[in-house]
Amino acid sequence: MRCIFLAVCLLSLMSIQSMAQKQISDNLPDSLANKRFCFNYDFRIGDTLVYHAYSRDSMIYDEFPTLSKERNETWRYIILKKLPNNHTLISIEMIGYAAQESQGSIRNQMRMNSVWTGRKVFVEIDSTGKRYDIAAIDSITPAVSPGGAFQPILFTHIGKACVRGKNTWNVGGEENLIENGIPVPLVNYASLARFTGYIDTLGVKCHGIQFTTTGQGIAEISFGEGKDKTATVSSVINQFTKMELSEVYRIPVHSMATSEIKFTLTYPNGKKTKGVQHILTHYTLRNYRFEK
Repeated sequence: MRCIFLAVCLLSLMSIQSMAQKQISDNLPDSLANKRFCFNYDFRIGDTLVYHAYSRDSMIYDEFPTLSKERNETWRYIILKKLPNNHTLISIEMIGYAAQESQGSIRNQMRMNSVWTGRKVFVEIDSTGKRYDIAAIDSITPAVSPGGAFQPILFTHIGKACVRGKNTWNVGGEENLIENGIPVPLVNYASLARFTGYIDTLGVKCHGIQFTTTGQGIAEISFGEGKDKTATVSSVINQFTKMELSEVYRIPVHSMATSEIKFTLTYPNGKKTKGVQHILTHYTLRNYRFEK
């Protein structure tokens, strides 16, 4: 089933690939269109990266008033150690949270804490962003991030490492989004990626990379103890991401993602609720402490 889904996604992405190819050729100067670029993350042991994540999102249910949020989060990523096959172990933790929420007659309610604050998780990753293993300090207590199970993540899987500037490339697979919740949300996805040129971001020279992504996700959401208090969420995800990757340090300086998530929430008694969530998230590098 997973292979069939990815094949369908890739076919749909290929239908726009020729138009994207022409657009890239038109937008990039010849000096970049025909130049070979290699894109990858550079993780160095002991490095600490702190990002501010600003998000605006809304959730529309079948039976409930629309929930809207304006969220400010602080996320910390620590490069812990190198593993075999040039993999890296990274810890991820949301260390700060403040939000303004509105739903129905309740307007602009401030929230200064989240059950997800301080929930440290670990990801084994390679230099292209592909994930191999995950872990958590607390893998038992259920909780979900403020942006939900399918909140856009920071370290997007770049995929193919080296391409000519004018070429697009495909990225696809399965990802466990452990930084978004316990139990761990799972996504099968396919992306069409392209280089958009050099960008000056916060005074840093960056490579611009865009990803057009479609996928399916599944997660469990607990609202009490026991299996009779656990609902299953299945989702269809459409997402667009613009990443600005530092040419020198090979880390994201800024990443913007907009996502539409159509979901079905199935309760233990078989009752289903459908809805849609829209998310706009900006990750901006605030502090980069590196080991010499």
